[in-house]
Amino acid sequence: MEFTVRGAFEGNLSASLTRSDSRGDGLDDLQGDVVVAGSFPTSMFWDLAAALSGLEPGDCLIDEWKLDTFSLL
Repeated sequence: MEFTVRGAFEGNLSASLTRSDSRGDGLDDLQGDVVVAGSFPTSMFWDLAAALSGLEPGDCLIDEWKLDTFSLL
């Protein structure tokens, strides 16, 4: 059995930082923003004929299926 999942993602990351300035008598406030994006494939292979598989062809067991999505916008 072969199972392939393909997907794409995009995310926005933002961070702020306060540090001591180079003179040591004040603070610098910095802000950084980045957009990340990409795609991925994931393939899974399962030899149902293997001695340790425990299942016969035609049987299917999905223990848990969970999908979380969110938007930062």
